[in-house]
Amino acid sequence: MTFVFCAVLAFASCSKSPENIGVDFQSDEDYIDLKYTDTVAIECYSTIADSISTTNVSPLLGSMVDPVFGLTNAGFCTQFHISSTTPAFNTAIIDSVVLRLSLSGYYGDTMTMQTINAYELADSLSSTEGYKYYSNTTANHKTTDLAEAFQTAPRPKTKDTTGTAILRIPLSHEFDTILRKLNANSTNDDLRAKFYGLYITATTVSSNGCIVGINLTDNEKSMLRVYYRDPENINKTLTYDFYVVKGTDTYFNTFSHDYTLGSPDFQQQVINGDTSLGRQEIYVQPMGGVKTFLKMPNIDKWKADEGEHIVINEARLVMKGIATDTAIYKAPSSLALMMVDDDGSIVSMPDISEGSSYYSGTYNSDNNTVMFRISEYFQNIVSGKKQNKGIWLSVSGASYVPNRWIMAGSDDENNGIHLEVKYSTLGE
Repeated sequence: MTFVFCAVLAFASCSKSPENIGVDFQSDEDYIDLKYTDTVAIECYSTIADSISTTNVSPLLGSMVDPVFGLTNAGFCTQFHISSTTPAFNTAIIDSVVLRLSLSGYYGDTMTMQTINAYELADSLSSTEGYKYYSNTTANHKTTDLAEAFQTAPRPKTKDTTGTAILRIPLSHEFDTILRKLNANSTNDDLRAKFYGLYITATTVSSNGCIVGINLTDNEKSMLRVYYRDPENINKTLTYDFYVVKGTDTYFNTFSHDYTLGSPDFQQQVINGDTSLGRQEIYVQPMGGVKTFLKMPNIDKWKADEGEHIVINEARLVMKGIATDTAIYKAPSSLALMMVDDDGSIVSMPDISEGSSYYSGTYNSDNNTVMFRISEYFQNIVSGKKQNKGIWLSVSGASYVPNRWIMAGSDDENNGIHLEVKYSTLGE
């Protein structure tokens, strides 16, 4: 349905509060008819996403079974760094070694018991600038579980004396053999040559479960702590810390998904490729999970019906969540859009250059919606500057954010994904 407004809005091609788009195109002789529509057809469907780079992003850890998306496991690989020149571990009495991880958020049911595993890496991690590790990659590692299947129910809201929730994972005395390779005053190069790092993961849960965020480079709270004694003074317990240095050490996330445990409708759309189900609901999941394709196939016909001289004052893409389990599976804080360029490459939307306050993409918890302004993108297609090849929708920060979202599809009359367009038709 199209409505004619009684007021005339000026517009500008680039500076871009929405009500000012396009003013440079208008002459005094032009006739301007300001209109509105929210009936631009949208085709949409969800599919499995490509793997993503997770190099040196905040780690995630845990296993969870989502009633819609199925199983997801998250772990990470990391190097370690000496905190100072080492003591003589080759002769020290080693009492225990504890991996301390500072928790920084969670997703899912934290009451579920998790089994944590830690394995020594069998190969060194690359420190080459620009080298990328991906979400579906696991570095080679040894088979001995140094955490000895440590069980815990994460308590990310329970603070200890440090003011932070800390996950403490005791490592077995098998780790002592690694430490005994280090003499007094060993350097970081010595450590890298004798200890490549750890792969930390969680055993698959059968139901529920959660994924927690790790603040790995908080060197005051996250570390590999050794409790030891000097043979010449066995009554005094000493500590020494290895930690991860941001910008110096290499670490990356590794994720796996089993969508065969997801809901039937989800499987039919995402795994079996039934794109028609995008009319009912669509999905986005980070961690190399699920993305959604959007296209407005009738833009060319819409342009022809309205005439050649169309200027887009504002185009708002609006999505609404339909999940009923948001207490446990909270929506992501923001989503991301990428357009398919004329050559098939995936590039940023042109409107993102206007800043987040204009472009948006932020989740609105008051009405369970996300909105993007894509006015310039829409204008480029209408004016023929760009081909209409579609948009990919995903979770922003997908390499380190666990939150997924379920949205109403294009056929939902009240809540479905839709485009709200304010535009002007100019006569010559």
